[in-house]
Amino acid sequence: MVNATIEEVTARMQALSPAQQQDVLNFVRSRGNKPQTTTPSGVPGASWVQFAGSILPEDIAFMEQAIEEGCEKGDADRR
Repeated sequence: MVNATIEEVTARMQALSPAQQQDVLNFVRSRGNKPQTTTPSGVPGASWVQFAGSILPEDIAFMEQAIEEGCEKGDADRR
């Protein structure tokens, strides 16, 4: 018996373009048999201290404005 989740994923995959199907497949492959963790992997925050203050204040203001403007828009393609 096929799991209902697998059936739904299969049905939704068939509606995607080949490129989108490949994206989904790549994502599923990347998940592999990785154990679920609550702590994301990455670089410890202390190693980023060297970059503190290296972004100009006007650049930060520009980025903040772009983020605020981008967050005001809805994306009809995302559900």
